[in-house]
Amino acid sequence: MVLAHEIQRYLSDEPVDGVPIEGRIGCGSSLRESGGVLTTASVIALILLGGSAVSTWLAVRATRG
Repeated sequence: MVLAHEIQRYLSDEPVDGVPIEGRIGCGSSLRESGGVLTTASVIALILLGGSAVSTWLAVRATRG
């Protein structure tokens, strides 16, 4: 509903409320602070995805021949 309100204000040539700049800066700094956690989670997700792909490939290979 908020997006529709903002679009209506934009189309009526009224100022758009939007998100304050401070909110965006705070989000970016919190992401920088938790970079190690995000990196670790990404590596674990990639390992699980790779393991699933190899398991699927081996299962298909075993059933075909």
